Amino acid sequence: MIRYLADFIRYRELIELLTAREIKARYKQSALGILWALFQPAIMLILFSAIFTKIVRMPTGDTPYPVFLLSGLIPWLFFSNALNAAIPSLVSNADLIKKIYFPRVIFPLASIMAAAFDFLIACSLLVVLLIYFKIKLTFWLLLLPLFIFLEFMLIVSIALLLSALNVFYRDVKNALANLIQIAMFATPVIYPLSVIRPNLQKLLLLNPMTGIVECFRNVLVMGTAPNWNFFFISAILTIALFTTAHHLFKKLEPNFADSI
Repeated sequence: MIRYLADFIRYRELIELLTAREIKARYKQSALGILWALFQPAIMLILFSAIFTKIVRMPTGDTPYPVFLLSGLIPWLFFSNALNAAIPSLVSNADLIKKIYFPRVIFPLASIMAAAFDFLIACSLLVVLLIYFKIKLTFWLLLLPLFIFLEFMLIVSIALLLSALNVFYRDVKNALANLIQIAMFATPVIYPLSVIRPNLQKLLLLNPMTGIVECFRNVLVMGTAPNWNFFFISAILTIALFTTAHHLFKKLEPNFADSI
């Protein structure tokens, strides 16, 4: 991790350039521009809120369901959008990889940073809901950057692993969209974890995003202390995944230019 941070600092100008290129390409010739970053969470918010407030009541206690939902959707969309952009990033930049050498990890990192930009824009929608429903913030909110950083490292870990495999097996990119859709329902985004039976809750905790979403929601919306057991489970799984992904990425990296 220290080595990746060193590369991040050393090549920060290149990462900034590639990140800006991705953001500009995403909104080029778009009438709404960066407002598209609000479109996806807004549509999902309206759809799920209509279903789980008008048709099926979702028990969220004193927390209004739209706020509960969006506090899970925002980190989840960061996760899914970042991976969808980062997994094919090596293949998309094949020309650069073949012509010049610099750490290949820069490409998935730039894609993740571009998704982080959308994440920050989408957070403004959550701020509006917090103000509208008069949700009181507590000092636990100061821990929010910790959980965002953990999610960022989880995304980097998965991106390293799958982007490297995608160079050799292009099925990875095609399978990813379906897997992410399934994984959303294995994460307490649209429902509270309390509605799940205790034995199934333990199974869901094997998904690192479960602990991240729960902690994100605890400190931001519930105004309570995070569930530290959930946090440490997610952190341990992320560290293990990062170690594995780093090893595989570095092992395969010398063959990228020939196989891409």
